[in-house]
Amino acid sequence: LLKANEVFIKQQEFYNSGATRSISFRKKQLKKLLSLIQQYEPQLFDAIYKDFRKSQFDTMVSELGGLKAEIKHTLSKIDSWAGSKTVWTNLANLPGKSKLINEPFGNCFVIGAWNYPYNLTLTPVIYAIAAGNVVIIKPSGTAAHTSEIMAKMINDNFPQEYLHVVRGRGSIVEGILQNPFDKVFFTGSPKTGKEIMKLCANNLIDVTLELGGKSPAVFTKEGMNETAFTRFTWGKFFNAGQTCIAPDYVLVPKDQKDQFLTGMKKAINQVIGDYKTSDSFCQIITERHVDNLAKLIDPNKVYCGGTVDRANRLIEPTILVDVDLSDAVMQEEIFGPILPVLTYDKIEDAIALIRKFPKPLSFHYYTGSNRKVAKTLIENIPSGTGTINDSLVFMANSNLPFGGVGNSGLGKYHGKYGYDTFSNTKGVLDRPNWFELPFKYRPYSKFKYKLIEKLLSL
Repeated sequence: LLKANEVFIKQQEFYNSGATRSISFRKKQLKKLLSLIQQYEPQLFDAIYKDFRKSQFDTMVSELGGLKAEIKHTLSKIDSWAGSKTVWTNLANLPGKSKLINEPFGNCFVIGAWNYPYNLTLTPVIYAIAAGNVVIIKPSGTAAHTSEIMAKMINDNFPQEYLHVVRGRGSIVEGILQNPFDKVFFTGSPKTGKEIMKLCANNLIDVTLELGGKSPAVFTKEGMNETAFTRFTWGKFFNAGQTCIAPDYVLVPKDQKDQFLTGMKKAINQVIGDYKTSDSFCQIITERHVDNLAKLIDPNKVYCGGTVDRANRLIEPTILVDVDLSDAVMQEEIFGPILPVLTYDKIEDAIALIRKFPKPLSFHYYTGSNRKVAKTLIENIPSGTGTINDSLVFMANSNLPFGGVGNSGLGKYHGKYGYDTFSNTKGVLDRPNWFELPFKYRPYSKFKYKLIEKLLSL
């Protein structure tokens, strides 16, 4: 903690020196980070395998490939993002010129999550760098090996007054947040997010919260097909369900429940195979998490799966049927390979059920060619992000914002949205002094009143 406080002061001094402001400096740092990810790739693969038993292919898809793509996208766009932009000037302020100028926040604190430790820790750092900030980085200590390699990669290659990784238990965050940061970016649970926001309120710190919740999936009769079952299975059980945007539960038409269950069981066998040895299915992060997930599995409601292997930190892909909203599995975000199946008669019933929960981070609507139903679902269920006829894959598009709403988060990032998240957009009106109308000055009159009122509306 003492080290982190010392680093904060050094970073504050370095930022105030103006060293991070030039676009050339920012590009140089982004290119360096990209080179380091490529250089450390074998160690990054090895560390995440030790934490999750996660394959190189899945790590590339969900972690390193996305990071490299985000850096390259940012490098290609940073000149246009960083430049000032001229906007319309209203008649009352003519002659004059109105501009939007992006400036860095300054001292930033990025708090990462354990489930995608590289992606969810370093992606915000990419945008903090691009916007011209200095950053203290706190990876999750739960994924110990990935936290260690990120600290080595960053701390051995960047000066601490610019970027620095602080390791330790989550409890050190409270102490670090006694420093007056300009920006805090947190990824984690809504419960911890509320605590972070309280701590940030002490110094009125600008905060972005990427949280979670019970993200719904809905199948309609038009969405019932083999491709949909395969995509949905991949999205639900990828990373063993330890994904903040994963489908948390699914609603299917009551008269097509058996078709859905049969299709899903087949898809699980195809997509995952033997979960004990599959290279597309990883471990649960800790034994404690295994125990918590095991409590959510009602053996009387298991359609398939249900096996818990605590010694190897594995839970078999599990589908639960005849689920009620009062069941334990519906009381909290699951964050594991357990899928509760609920049924509905009319789409309005599905919407009403989903709206019983706080606004979700994501949605997964499998409606086939029925665009009308998809539109109805999107318009009637507030949510952060989502996909129609697929799951998770929108994360690969840097042009789409990622973030929650309400209980699932505050603020957006990815692409231009990430740059804006770590920038203060300053509005500037620049007026010459060679011309001035006297209408705003005393003595006032009815004529001036009506003229100013008219000018302000133009």
